Amino acid sequence: ALQRPYGVMSGTVYAARVHERALTAPIVLQAPLPESSTTLENPSAAMVHSLSRAQSDTSTLDYTLIVPTYNRPAQLRRLMGYLERSGAQFPLLVLDSSEPALRAENAEMLADCSLDARHVVFPQDTDPYAKMRDGVAMVGTAHCSLCADDDLIVLSAVQRCVAALERDASAVLAHGYYFNFNESSSFDLSYIVYRGNSIDDRAPLARLRKLFSAYEAVLYGVYRTTVARRVFRDVEKLDTVLARELLTGAVTAIAGTCLRIPELYYGRNTAESLSYNAWHPHQILSEDPARLFSSYPTFRSFVLQAFHDFDGDQGTATPSIVDVIMLRYLQPFLREDVLDLIIDQKLRGKDSSAIVSRVWDVFVRAQRSARRTEPMIDRSGTFVPDRIGAGRARDYRHESFTWDGKRREYNVFYEFLYPDLQPPPAAGKEQLAALLGSLDRY
Repeated sequence: ALQRPYGVMSGTVYAARVHERALTAPIVLQAPLPESSTTLENPSAAMVHSLSRAQSDTSTLDYTLIVPTYNRPAQLRRLMGYLERSGAQFPLLVLDSSEPALRAENAEMLADCSLDARHVVFPQDTDPYAKMRDGVAMVGTAHCSLCADDDLIVLSAVQRCVAALERDASAVLAHGYYFNFNESSSFDLSYIVYRGNSIDDRAPLARLRKLFSAYEAVLYGVYRTTVARRVFRDVEKLDTVLARELLTGAVTAIAGTCLRIPELYYGRNTAESLSYNAWHPHQILSEDPARLFSSYPTFRSFVLQAFHDFDGDQGTATPSIVDVIMLRYLQPFLREDVLDLIIDQKLRGKDSSAIVSRVWDVFVRAQRSARRTEPMIDRSGTFVPDRIGAGRARDYRHESFTWDGKRREYNVFYEFLYPDLQPPPAAGKEQLAALLGSLDRY
């Protein structure tokens, strides 16, 4: 979802665009089926289908999933069906600010499913972050996380995140790897976008510095609910989506350690999504540069208050140190080529929306070079990326069956397996097999 407040990375966001806990029953990637095997009645095909239906037992999980939605009943229905087929047995809060007819459609769908889902209705003009804040306040479990209505979570990874928080009292958030996907004629896995190390320094100031030195959003991680309530407390007092997201990240890092589990955790749909205003530094620089700085004093005061709340009067977090840390965050967005493009467009009299679109066309939507495609599993059962390695750039295809028996072709981009364009792979055979098993239910 390109235009959603997903997490504003450092300058590597542009490159990304070109670009210990097992499942109850592990998924096994199989060699391609014979050409005649077009139905699930074929024994080997049935075996693949059966394995990919394996569910995680979430009946004892002290966790709630929060799903904000707005005028997208088809996407919400698909996510709820996926969770139902995956065996989700934890509470769900569906925060719905859709127009009345679509709210009614969502309510009917939720009433017909077996999920423990509470449908919470909001006015249509409710601010997205205010809706998240109010949703977190309704949670009755020890842990919770957010999931956009057109995204997905991997339940086995959620279980592992909750377990990590239960083991480590100093941790306030746990999450895994975030991957991009898009579906058209094939189901494309394009990039593993967030995969940085845990932010586990003992000192809150060191954690804040690490977060903004190589920023990756934590908004969709699994939180301790008490911390999540504090994280969202002041979001509505800031006037840009960017400042709100960065504040949630800052307060999280100050509150405690943020753990990264080495497992594919959250799928981000990269299809065009709902447009948000003032959510990215380049959008703000193109439209109203002063706004990037006018809200900063308020943002900084909330960050300093978080240090007081969680670190006491230690005296380590001064306004000037916070300022320099945030300038370190901003620096990658002040690239000469981006700023020169914005200046040139302004001198030509282009309006702000045209400038934003031009920046995105040049730096985000750049067409990816076509790559040779190989089967992911050859007829001998070998995992082909292991044989070819990172030295020769290849995309990989794999045929499977969805939950309703339809064939699906997965296209796994080279950049998904090798986001650093060199070994080791970010996702190996076992992780990829488990992910495809989950995606078969989506």
